This record gives sequence, structure tokens and C-alpha cells, in this order.
Amino acid sequence: MLVLIKSPANDFRICLKTIEKDWLLAYSKTMKFNYERELYPIVKAYLEAEGYIVKGEVKDCDIMAVTDDVSVIVELKLSFNLKLVFQALDRLEKCPNVFIAIPDYALDNRAKRKRDIVKLMGALGVGIMVVGRRPSGNVVDILLQPQFAGAETDQALLTEFHSRRFDLNSGGMVNEKIVTAFREQVIEIATYLQLNGTTKAAVVKRQTGVAKAPNMLLTNHYGWFERVKVGHYNLTEQFFVDIKKYQRLHQFYLTKYQKE
Repeated sequence: MLVLIKSPANDFRICLKTIEKDWLLAYSKTMKFNYERELYPIVKAYLEAEGYIVKGEVKDCDIMAVTDDVSVIVELKLSFNLKLVFQALDRLEKCPNVFIAIPDYALDNRAKRKRDIVKLMGALGVGIMVVGRRPSGNVVDILLQPQFAGAETDQALLTEFHSRRFDLNSGGMVNEKIVTAFREQVIEIATYLQLNGTTKAAVVKRQTGVAKAPNMLLTNHYGWFERVKVGHYNLTEQFFVDIKKYQRLHQFYLTKYQKE
């Protein structure tokens, strides 16, 4: 169960006592992960079962999960290394509740190494999730709860999180285009124009509810819009080429505006 501990005074030494031979044997038949993004659906399902709304690749964070009053960041890695420690420290500047999530086998078979990792992350206030993929099913265990008493969650992170309608990014993605809130809004604007033809920017703003629609049309970040006359816009051919990559979003907005 994911129970967040906000007091840095909480003693994490009890976790060290759980790293015994029986715990090691529990992970002896796990299946390997090839990519960090393969951890994402398992961790996401776990967090959703705990009552969180989960989205991947929110700004620099692999996973961000939010309930009414709690935010959590999870960084995914296939192995425990210094880079992961630095990433976790960076995330603590943006959110008080940070986990690292690594495969169970990434802690190797030495109980002392596991204890050392728990000591280090406990001293930093970072939680540890271990993820297993076995023939019997997927498993997420909380080896250590976060205990950092830091600043409130970064407002820019929360704004990006709540501005996204969908979770279209897998945490741990590499060299792939991320569907940000900005991209979602531009696709909404473009789909409205697709159905309505040349339209005044102010009308697009009013009908879509996208407050920055006029500026998005003017700056034309993706090359999808053309100005037909002052303040009036339509689509370029580039939109119809690029939108094939975002069929789910496109269909959602087509359905939305066809009903109106």
C-alpha cells in the first residue's frame, strides 16, 4: 500500500530488516525488462489502484501521480546508478514525494547492497519501488516510503498535469515526441478549423475555450495554420500529414465538434 510519510524524522531502519533471504528468493524468477517504458504500465496500474490519476512524461518527470491533496513523482530506471540519484534529488526540488522505481533484480542478490541503497535513499528522503514481471503477474513493492519535508509541488508541473486531457505518453520514453498540453490544444484548434474552415481567431478562442488560441494560430509552431486574411486562419497540408500520428486525440476532437 502506498502510504506517504511526510516527516523526515520517521525511522526507515525498519525497512533494512525486511531485506533477508526470503525477500531475495521472492525475486528469483522475475523476467527482465528491456526498456524503461516497460515499467510504466505496471507502476501506473499500481498507482491508479491506490486512487491516483497518473500521467507519463510530465515535463522532466517520468511519472506524475496526483490525488486531491497529494502529488507523487516517480523516476524509472533499469538499474540503480548515480544518475538516478541525481535525478531524484532534482525532482525533490519540484515535489516533496519522490520515488525511484527499478526492477527487483536491479538490486542484485547481495543483501548488503540492498541495505546500502535503502540507507542512501532513506537519508535523502526518496522512496523506493521495486517492480517485478513474473509468470504469475506483475508486482510493485514499496521498499521505502519517501520522507522528505520539502517545498510544495511545483505549480508549473501541476498546471501541465491538469491541462492534459489524456495520458498518451509512456514514462521512460526515449527519442519520441511527447504529447504535451500545448500539443493537445493545438490539435484541438486545428480540428475545429478542419470542420469549420477559415475562422476568425477570436471565434476559435471562444468556441474551443483555448485561451491562448490567437497566439497559437499566429506563432504557428507546427506549421499547421495559414493566415487567410487579417485575424482569420485555416489549415495547411502539413496538418493532414502530421495528424496521422495523433489519431486518438484527433478523433476525440472530431467527435466533440461534430456534435456541436
